[in-house]
Amino acid sequence: CSHVNVQKFINELLHGVFKGNEYLAGRSTTGKEKAKAGLKARPGLNKQDLINIIKITQIHFPGPNTTEKCVKDAIRAKLTNAQKVIKAQQAAAQAAEAAQSDLAD
Repeated sequence: CSHVNVQKFINELLHGVFKGNEYLAGRSTTGKEKAKAGLKARPGLNKQDLINIIKITQIHFPGPNTTEKCVKDAIRAKLTNAQKVIKAQQAAAQAAEAAQSDLAD
């Protein structure tokens, strides 16, 4: 694992524990309902794995930047970024499909 900074360390831990951006993109840190009405909550990450990631991060990076809240914020950012990557890949695939369809016509 990277020992350069907290975000890279957490990123590598998440990819080691949970396989792939597809899985991470479909998860949240809590699994609770969103505040906005009508939006379905994403399932939460395994609570014990989440606790372990927080503890390991705090051991490797002791200090004020690795409070539980700070680590959860970094995890949340990674989950959001994974979701953006998946959406971009899907949009690119749809655009390529549409371009191929236009060429066939």
